[in-house]
Amino acid sequence: MLGPEINQSNLTPVAKLVKSSRRQQANRVATARFFQGLLFPHRPVIVTAKEVAPVPDEQVETAKETLFRVRTALARGLKETERAYERYFEFDDVKVRALRALALLDAGLRINAESFGVDGDSRDEVIATLRRAIQSQNELGAQLERFESLQKKRLVTALSLVKTRGVAEKVLNAFQYGDTIAPVTKMGAALKQAMPALLELRNDFHGFHSLVVQDIDWKKYPPLVEQMVTKLTCACDHLRTIEYRLCDQEYPFDHARGRISLSKYLFEDSPGADKDDLKATAITAGEVLSRMSEFYFRQMEELAGIATEVEISLGHKPLPVPKKLADEPGFESSDF
Repeated sequence: MLGPEINQSNLTPVAKLVKSSRRQQANRVATARFFQGLLFPHRPVIVTAKEVAPVPDEQVETAKETLFRVRTALARGLKETERAYERYFEFDDVKVRALRALALLDAGLRINAESFGVDGDSRDEVIATLRRAIQSQNELGAQLERFESLQKKRLVTALSLVKTRGVAEKVLNAFQYGDTIAPVTKMGAALKQAMPALLELRNDFHGFHSLVVQDIDWKKYPPLVEQMVTKLTCACDHLRTIEYRLCDQEYPFDHARGRISLSKYLFEDSPGADKDDLKATAITAGEVLSRMSEFYFRQMEELAGIATEVEISLGHKPLPVPKKLADEPGFESSDF
């Protein structure tokens, strides 16, 4: 983890969720599975066994070797993606600390700002730290996009080879989990639409939440009050955007499937967004961010189940390691 540890008592609900060791472990496992689940096509082209012509033994052996290479590359790619996500979250912690320290420095509360462990105690140094973290995250984001593109190409190759092996019906029919995949896919599309507003809300939330809980004589800080009002207005707009974009999305999990909308789940029992009530908006923002994080992990677990089913359908046992590959330097069986 980059930088000193954050004092747990100063964390918001969503930050506690991210920092939880249990959640970190779940995230490391689920992220790879989640990423793997997203790679599978959602509109399968079903090919029956009758349409698959017999192939010579030599071609089958060549296909096996190539398929093993592709699947090994997929496994390595997932590990690379998992490590990139871990680093992404580390920089996210740096951003959170810098944003809080910056808000407190702007309020003249230098001692409080120093408690967030950001290197340097001047505003310029904190801003430099924040910019470095944002730049690093942007670079990792571009790297993750390249990983995704490469993994999709590898998967297409793997599926074409599976077809060559003569098990097309079993494999391609495995993608017909319509009752499971369809709602999850729809949910992912809805979340993608709401995500920009959610990220902006998170930045605004961390920008003013620390100040809300401070015992400050606001009359002494007119510029800060103006800044808070601006952030409050933005946060209200972002909350309403999220609520609107998710109001038609049914909550997908079994205990309340189809009975409530995702918006209702996120905003239920919250004070609501009010431009005239800073505390209520701060509480609502914190609860929505926390529930959205929890929901995101549930979504990853759901997709992990789908990915596992499809993975099993690709073959009930691993392919034997071709001798040529087993003899190659740097080969690790754990990558398969």
